[in-house]
Amino acid sequence: MWDDDWYLAPMSRRTQPLTRDDFVAAAIRFVDEHGLAALTLRALGATLGIGHTAVYRHFRDKDALVVAMKDAIVTEVALRATIRSTTPRDQLIERLSALWEVLQRHPHVVAAMTTITAPAPHAHDLAALVIADLEELGLDGDALACCFQMLESYVVGTQAFDLGGAPHHLEVRRQRHRSLGHAAFEPFTRSCAGVEANNHAAFRLGLELHVAGCVALGERNSAAASR
Repeated sequence: MWDDDWYLAPMSRRTQPLTRDDFVAAAIRFVDEHGLAALTLRALGATLGIGHTAVYRHFRDKDALVVAMKDAIVTEVALRATIRSTTPRDQLIERLSALWEVLQRHPHVVAAMTTITAPAPHAHDLAALVIADLEELGLDGDALACCFQMLESYVVGTQAFDLGGAPHHLEVRRQRHRSLGHAAFEPFTRSCAGVEANNHAAFRLGLELHVAGCVALGERNSAAASR
């Protein structure tokens, strides 16, 4: 979505004023490196070599900037999640896997997704697609709302747990699992890369089991409606 090196260019080489998207991209990179707590409009301006008043022209406060960051990340999911599947089940798995993969790259932004309540327009777009998939599975009413909440909690909640303590989260989990002293954990706790691979496999298995539950519930609803 963005040119990764735009903000490295000296001020004298910039021929266009910074846009709202430029500030959002820089904020995401800043948070990826320094954490969400370190982000302020003044700090972002200093990182870009400009006065913080320029940031205020686009965002009234930090919360407004964080909402824009959240929206940009969900937009990235929409751009990456090219749905090739023909069944609602597989579409749902692809969509939520794409969200998980994008969030993996932005561990410090995950916390914002669970604490910022202001609406992010593209987050609603992604939610609408997930709801449509669930409807195609035969879900409606309370069952649909519960399944949506279950999947949202699983995908975002898994990230919050897996990425807690980043950038040292993999080593923390490696040590914790090694301390269990169980042979099943030994192969993947030999390295942080092994822990990361197991995290991915565990997420995928859990997602497939969650979606299988949605499919079974949809089939039960459809069978009941046809009687």
